[in-house]
Amino acid sequence: MSGAVAGSLTFLGHLYLIDCIEQGHSYEAVVLNISGGAVQLRIEPV
Repeated sequence: MSGAVAGSLTFLGHLYLIDCIEQGHSYEAVVLNISGGAVQLRIEPV
């Protein structure tokens, strides 16, 4: 489901990533693991 909102970011450095997105940089999230309600992602520039 491309472009869908899946939740919130909770990691050290998330404000930097959000700032980069607001400046027009694009990123892609790859799901690495799902455990209950926790989802582990790898976020990469595209």
